[in-house]
Amino acid sequence: CVGCDAPSGRRLPLCPFCERALPWVDTADVQDRMRKEQQPTDAPLQGRSGWIFDKQGHIQVLHQRLKFGGFPHVGFDLAVLMAHALDPIPSGAFLVPIPLHRLRHLERGYNQSEYIADGLAQVWHCTVRKPLERHRFSRSQTAKGRTLRARNLEGAFYATPAARQPWDVDAPLWLVDDILTTGSTLWSAARTLRRAGYRVEGCLTLGMART
Repeated sequence: CVGCDAPSGRRLPLCPFCERALPWVDTADVQDRMRKEQQPTDAPLQGRSGWIFDKQGHIQVLHQRLKFGGFPHVGFDLAVLMAHALDPIPSGAFLVPIPLHRLRHLERGYNQSEYIADGLAQVWHCTVRKPLERHRFSRSQTAKGRTLRARNLEGAFYATPAARQPWDVDAPLWLVDDILTTGSTLWSAARTLRRAGYRVEGCLTLGMART
C-alpha cells in the first residue's frame, strides 16, 4: 500500500483502510473550478471528480505510477472505485477520453485517460468513443498558470466531424481526464468537439488539484 506499506490485498497498491481515508472532492467545488475557465460564449459543462489531489498525497503517488510509472491498471482500478461512489452519467451518454499526441503515446505506451474511461464504463455499462485527436504536440501543463495553460492548448485538438460518425452523435458526451487543475484542457477539448457538431455535457476526472 502506498499509504501504510502494508499488503494491499488487491491489485491496486492501496489498502481498504487508506482508501477510506482519501479526501473526496465536493461536486460544487468542481463546478466552481470549471466556471472560472468558462467563456461568455460557452454553454456550461457539468463536472465531477473523485479525490482531492494533494502534493505528496496518496492520489499523487498513485497518479505518478499511472502516468509515468508504467502501471495503467491503476487508472482503471481507481476509476472503478470512483464509479461505485458517484452517480453514473445519463443513460445513453458516451465517455470520451482526452487523447495524447501520438508522440507522447509512443513514449508512454498508453493513454492513462483511456484506462480511466474504461474503468468508469465497466461499472456504468456505457460506451467509450474516441472522436477527438491531439494533433499538435503541447508541452506539459505542470507548473503552468491559467493563462499559459490556455495558450499551450491553442489548436491542440481536432475532432472528426459529427456528420461522419456512424453512431448517435446527438447523445451527450462526457470527457474523461486524470487530474483537474484549471480546467483549460477539458474546455479546449469541449469547444473543439462542439464546433464539430457534438453535444458535450460534462467532464470527469479522478482527482482535482487543491489550490
